[in-house]
Amino acid sequence: MVGLVRTYRTAERLAQIGAVLVKHGFGEIVGRLRLGGAAVPPVADGEAPRDPLAVRLRRVLEDLGPTFVKLGQIASTRADLIPAPVIAELKRLQDSVPPMSADEVDALLHETWGDDVAATFSALDRAPLAAASIGQVHTATLADGRGDVVVKLQRPGARTQIERDVDLLYLLARLIESNIPESKIYSPVGLVGEFDRAVTAELDYGQEADNALKFAQNFADDPTVCFPEPYKDVSGKRALVMERFYGGRIDKIADVEVRKKVARHALHVIAKMIFELGFFHADPHPGNIILVGPEDDPAIGLID
Repeated sequence: MVGLVRTYRTAERLAQIGAVLVKHGFGEIVGRLRLGGAAVPPVADGEAPRDPLAVRLRRVLEDLGPTFVKLGQIASTRADLIPAPVIAELKRLQDSVPPMSADEVDALLHETWGDDVAATFSALDRAPLAAASIGQVHTATLADGRGDVVVKLQRPGARTQIERDVDLLYLLARLIESNIPESKIYSPVGLVGEFDRAVTAELDYGQEADNALKFAQNFADDPTVCFPEPYKDVSGKRALVMERFYGGRIDKIADVEVRKKVARHALHVIAKMIFELGFFHADPHPGNIILVGPEDDPAIGLID
């Protein structure tokens, strides 16, 4: 019975993916992949999509939800593979994800802290500071005097939907390689495998807290980079409380000399992570980097 339900839901999700692709002008791809086994309705004269391909691609990812938004965010960092106009549009997915509803936020707060929300936080803003594909961040102040923090809440059902969608992504990748031969140069199945590992790790907030502690230890003597301190004693399975960083975005630096200095520091940090430590930040898009400290010599604050 469980297998039948899973099969039905898989077919239903595939049909939804096909419908969204058709809606945004990718009907030819649906036809070539034979999604759902249904014929693609023809596009009548004057009904062809008028928006650029990059815009339509971004809207497809937004409509399909957290898994596909996250896929687009990762793709937005691959300027070596993806054309510049598409990269520019996908970057909008880094900080333009619709937030959870107020009821969903209240339910998550109650799930983690019950009636002790007020005892844990002296202040907590119900409006999100930022919304991402898997969760969203709220600002707060701990009641015990440890100061300002961010509270990261995981979207309801995110794990279930992502696990199901990743299975579908493997299926779609195989279909793409079989039916669109020119795609093999990009190794769709291999790319999904990389995405699978990254997104599965991101669902585990306990692991994220442990990673932040390990990064801080690895770079304890390096003033050019910093990592937020996690407060595991007041966190939960789907809620992570961490030190709040104040600062600007790395892609908004106006001063050329500061930009060069930050670039040198970033290169050093990345090289040390990969070639010396073998333990590295796997999602360093601009939304996950905060410049902390003086404007003329900021430290690179790495989050998420």
